[in-house]
Amino acid sequence: MAPFEDLKVDLGKADYTEYEVWSDKMGNKPISIGKYFAKDGLIVGQTRFAEADNNPAEFKMMSSDQVFEQWRKANLVEGNEAATLEATKKLKGFVGRDIQSLSTIETMQAMQKKVGAPLDTKTTFKRAADPNDKPEVTTAKKEAFDTMLGTDFLSSLNYMLKDHSKALGKKQITEITAYPRTYDPQTKSGMEKITIGVKFEEVP
Repeated sequence: MAPFEDLKVDLGKADYTEYEVWSDKMGNKPISIGKYFAKDGLIVGQTRFAEADNNPAEFKMMSSDQVFEQWRKANLVEGNEAATLEATKKLKGFVGRDIQSLSTIETMQAMQKKVGAPLDTKTTFKRAADPNDKPEVTTAKKEAFDTMLGTDFLSSLNYMLKDHSKALGKKQITEITAYPRTYDPQTKSGMEKITIGVKFEEVP
């Protein structure tokens, strides 16, 4: 699956390194697991176990920091901060696999309906307006994009871009693509999990 056509990353063939994030205190499973594709500028978060972080509340690691720390480690050049920064700034996107957050899934469904997209097809929301759209369509797409940015999943990535702008560059989310599972309108099944691809680009 290529999360964005212009990135041309085949997740089944590209070189990657798997990662795990563990709690500072002893736990029986990692907080999150995934893969990073350093050469392609992409992180793939596969599973997150928030309950496995058994640190006190004030020391729990935010999901955005988990993502950033793995990217930093993937691009770390020992003893050369300038080279490390140059590498970390090449991050182009993040793919969240099998997201189970009910609020995120329901919001995505509502926004797909808002822009007239079928629930069982890939849907892309973009920050930039399409000059060929009618005003009412432009408004609906902007509202959908802004609403998606407010979901738990996407807001954590916004925090990452803001909190680690020195290492990642001055970037913003410019494209959100949903890859829903086959949706059965009769049983309303097939949407228990959803994959979302997020594209980052430099702020003009």
